[in-house]
Amino acid sequence: CLTMHEPSNAIPLKVDTEGKIKFDTILKHNIKGNKIVYSNFVDLLLKKLREDDPKNKKKTREILEALVSSKISAAMPVQHAEKQAPVQYIRYTPSQQGPAFNSGAKQRIIQMVEVQKDPMEPPRF
Repeated sequence: CLTMHEPSNAIPLKVDTEGKIKFDTILKHNIKGNKIVYSNFVDLLLKKLREDDPKNKKKTREILEALVSSKISAAMPVQHAEKQAPVQYIRYTPSQQGPAFNSGAKQRIIQMVEVQKDPMEPPRF
């Protein structure tokens, strides 16, 4: 005896306009809304799309660009080094002045360059 509080595993039968049982309800039972279930041959036929639809064009273009860029990057045998930051020049004035210190120079100009990373170096943790 089933009460209203107990869940049931029975699937309700649905019929189409001609009175035939729609068996696709069995296929679509417990399927989340984001999945598409093709239960008829008609479902597999191509839909006619409007070519002037801007949303469809934009979405298709983005998907194709992502596919092409991933294929191109996978086909490249060597990854190119990243662009390095521009060179910085720093003016350094030592605290100890005199001919005995710092080769007698009052100021020095230091060129700061970021060290290029070796692409063959193993990762550091």
